[in-house]
Amino acid sequence: MVLVYVNKVTDTLLFARQEFCRYMTKITEGIRFEPTVSKDDRGVHLLVDPNLSIKAQSDNHEAKDCYNIEANGTDIAIVGNSDRAVLLGVYRYLTECGYLFLGPGPEHEQVPDKIDLKNHCFTLIEQAHYNNRGVSLEGADSLDDVLHFIDWLPKLGGNSFFIHLKNPYVFLKRWYEHDHNPKLGAEPFSLDIAECMTERIEYELSKRALLRSRLSHEWFGGKIDFSATQGWNDDEHSTPSSNTQLALLNSERALYSPNKEVEGLCLHDSKVCEAFIEGIVSYAVSRPDIDYLHIELLDVFDSKCECEKCRNVDLTDRYTEIFNRLDDRLTEEGMPTHLCFEERYGIFKVSVFQNLKTPNRFVRTMVPNRDSFEVTLGEARVLESKRGLRRIKSLIYDSPLKFTHFGDLGYISLSQTIAGDLKSLDTVGISGYISCQEIRVGLPNHFPNYVMAKMSWDPSLLFDDLIKEYFEGAYGSEWKKVYTYLEQLSKLSSPDYVSGKGTRIDNELASKFTEVSKVIIRFSPVKVSHFRLDNKVHRNYWQVLSYHDLFCEKWCKVLFYQALGQEEEVSKEALSLIRFIRDNEKDYRSYLDVYSFIEGITAYTGLKI
Repeated sequence: MVLVYVNKVTDTLLFARQEFCRYMTKITEGIRFEPTVSKDDRGVHLLVDPNLSIKAQSDNHEAKDCYNIEANGTDIAIVGNSDRAVLLGVYRYLTECGYLFLGPGPEHEQVPDKIDLKNHCFTLIEQAHYNNRGVSLEGADSLDDVLHFIDWLPKLGGNSFFIHLKNPYVFLKRWYEHDHNPKLGAEPFSLDIAECMTERIEYELSKRALLRSRLSHEWFGGKIDFSATQGWNDDEHSTPSSNTQLALLNSERALYSPNKEVEGLCLHDSKVCEAFIEGIVSYAVSRPDIDYLHIELLDVFDSKCECEKCRNVDLTDRYTEIFNRLDDRLTEEGMPTHLCFEERYGIFKVSVFQNLKTPNRFVRTMVPNRDSFEVTLGEARVLESKRGLRRIKSLIYDSPLKFTHFGDLGYISLSQTIAGDLKSLDTVGISGYISCQEIRVGLPNHFPNYVMAKMSWDPSLLFDDLIKEYFEGAYGSEWKKVYTYLEQLSKLSSPDYVSGKGTRIDNELASKFTEVSKVIIRFSPVKVSHFRLDNKVHRNYWQVLSYHDLFCEKWCKVLFYQALGQEEEVSKEALSLIRFIRDNEKDYRSYLDVYSFIEGITAYTGLKI
């Protein structure tokens, strides 16, 4: 029997111990791991040491996750600088034992053969490169989808989860009411059910001590007697009576935007600003568990108020006043909550950030205005203008896995772009990366998210090493054939074209789209022999490849006719594709978000369904 000791009794450390015992029991012969409250020189020690620091850290930013692992047979010490870091250290130890966490959910966990711990001796000292490493929830999601993804995040070194409304009602509703797939039939769902599910989500986040980010879009609604919690559809809402606080746009103060909950405010009036500030403070006080509150002062492009008084207000000064007033009020309430201001639409001048009284309170969240996902942020020099503001923490909020990924049939090119992005952020002092994305991104596999998480922890990792690690774990001995095949598909596809960038009529792309079916046919004999593999993870990923092939052939017909400008054929093939994915959603829902795909394809092709 090996005793496992923790030096603090917290939910996260107890969970870390539970995970250690559960996973190690699967791969060791004749060893039982048991929790203990008594410290001994022998056995497993999971320890928090807040003074642990692997590398020098900036005084302006919170400590980065780090851990020290010393393994000598069954005598193992995992020391982290926080409860969360200990949990991350446990998962890192497990990967050294041969575990691979290839996708969300236990069906994507590669369990190694039995190991002899006597010969298992090593030391690992690691520190995260970026402070914030996580995702922002999008798409149509069941409770299990969300929980599986939350469980997967720390297994790859992730530490952050962002819900950009007060709760995930709208994302859950899309799944349980099966928007865009009438074949499944709506399931019972309500605000009360959503609240119960939200409580479970919060519990799982807390248990892992993941950084929690909230809101972004719903602040304005809360101050004008209007809420977007129950949905973003035009027919569900009307303009609130107290609309004098709204920005004047096109001679009207109204909720004119498609998303209804997003708007600008009339900021010339100090009472409006104070009400806005107090709404944020009130929410922060009611939710001390939230680490980051995201705030957008302009939620729609070019939605600055056009009234005469606002035109005469220096918005740079007004933004600075709002930020510093928020800081003062949160300090008065004893709240350490960080405030993230999303920098888009060019509304913030450098002086706004230079005049903040307490820079450590604030996070500058940059949404790259990128023209392409086929080149990295560094290659496109998108971030060059962001230099020189290192006195406050900055993070990137990007969306390569929000519909764009459907344009890369093999997921290789997009994964390379993600890897390149994460290598380039250092040059401008970025300290975090949040991906706004669907969480069911797995067709043909989960490689893009795997790369994103691994390189958010350590951007010096070699892309080729991650390819071998992931593909060998997912497909077994013939992984190189799968990689070569998917690389070919990537070269024949275009994320930018699918995202609506560039000319629609493109004969060269049309030719590539016809080539896809030939590549699929050539690879088909390789797949057949792998459908009955003993290894469940390998067998599963090979089977998903078969569904992926059918999807690609149908999708490429849509793209082919689109590139030729044959709209009637586009509609015909798109409807055929939609029928196909609806029919198969029950079996392959973990890999393809049908709701998000149909949302994207209808916007892209103009289809009405």
